[in-house]
Amino acid sequence: MERFETRDGRKSGHVYGSFKNVKALAMGFRPKNLVFVYDRGASWRKALLPTYKANRRAGGAADITVPLPDGQYDVYEGQPVDWTPAPDVERLLRSFPGIHLACEDMEADDMAAWFVQNHPVDKREGAIVLYTGDRDYWQLVSNDNNVAAMMTKKTKGGPRKTTNVWIWDEHVEESFGVPPNALAKLKAFLGDESDNIRGLEGAARPGKKKALRDFPRSNMSDVYI
Repeated sequence: MERFETRDGRKSGHVYGSFKNVKALAMGFRPKNLVFVYDRGASWRKALLPTYKANRRAGGAADITVPLPDGQYDVYEGQPVDWTPAPDVERLLRSFPGIHLACEDMEADDMAAWFVQNHPVDKREGAIVLYTGDRDYWQLVSNDNNVAAMMTKKTKGGPRKTTNVWIWDEHVEESFGVPPNALAKLKAFLGDESDNIRGLEGAARPGKKKALRDFPRSNMSDVYI
């Protein structure tokens, strides 16, 4: 990502990179709607697990809580919104026309899950495409419900070469060994290092991982004895 700074010395390459990505998606795919989701903390998760994301640096969007109208979710359709506490990237993204979703004490992927579950798409209308590098979103992928994920990956053949990779059910199963609707259960057993969540002791051993993949998807909890 390009190394840019504002006049007062703040890093801004991530803002420029976000702008380029959204512009490329909008111009390349011409989606019917753009939906942006934002973090607003996760105190209820930290109450369940105090060490949740304790391995991450403080000061990110997840540490910011903004009171929302009616305490529900906020929707801004194409209106630039200047929220002083919001990170620079969010202020940029809110200048794009589309639907902007955030809910107090919820993370961005919670809002994505809410949207996917409450806005079914007919195959004749296309699909919901989750553009993200976070593989936690892959649990929302569904061939039957026309929900795909897409991520940008670097390619060989030169510097800064990238390509968009589509993720459907078969890609999730190829990567994790289970279909999307079993991904949360799999991570509950094996843990999630990126979120500082430990799995069950011994569950990450190669034999256990194979048992998890081979066990009937609807009753994975019986794998661990």
